[in-house]
Amino acid sequence: MITAMRVPLVAAAALGLVLGGHPAAGQARGGNCVALGTPNPSLTYTYVRTERGATVEYSTQWEEVTDTGSRQRTTRAGRGGGTSNNVSRHRVENDVSIILETVQSGTDGSGPFTSTTVFEPGVVGDPFGRACAGRSWPIASVTAINRSGRGTFSARSDAGELKMLGIHERVTVAAGMFDTVHYTRTTSGARGTIVDEYWKSIEHGVTVKHQSTLIGMFTTEILQSIR
Repeated sequence: MITAMRVPLVAAAALGLVLGGHPAAGQARGGNCVALGTPNPSLTYTYVRTERGATVEYSTQWEEVTDTGSRQRTTRAGRGGGTSNNVSRHRVENDVSIILETVQSGTDGSGPFTSTTVFEPGVVGDPFGRACAGRSWPIASVTAINRSGRGTFSARSDAGELKMLGIHERVTVAAGMFDTVHYTRTTSGARGTIVDEYWKSIEHGVTVKHQSTLIGMFTTEILQSIR
């Protein structure tokens, strides 16, 4: 969203916010809806990201997820690797998260970093707590203020739409077969139109497959294991 900010190992938005603190995963709540589970803080979720023919493996542990925020640790091995800690604040409105602030810190190939981004008045994140087939939400452009060791930068986030395409879709990846919800996040701005497509495990509350399309670039992230 802010091209001037330093990007850590893996942006939280690339995986989508995890969802939890609600009825048992898979429990219907009226109509064609499903409740979403919460990731287990004692487990590690390992992914492979592929972009322009290059692959990177990284592992994520969701240390805490609540209705008001989350805490996540991501580790990437190899050259340029390191550890990224992401702490976010959000609120929940109309079954989606509204991200208010993210704080990212850790180390990468360039050394230690700390970056804070505040969204005013808050930017639409992902479906939160439950998912209902056929629903959609407009994504308004908001002011994003980033503060890091390089200074303070302000920009407008891209506007677009969050859309639920289906629930109880079976997806098989390296980590196994999962019952998922399927949704897209489409935004348009100076870089062109970005389409992010997610399949999220109803039971585990984490993304098992993610595809991102931008002019001249196609990126995938696939869940490899849960341990």
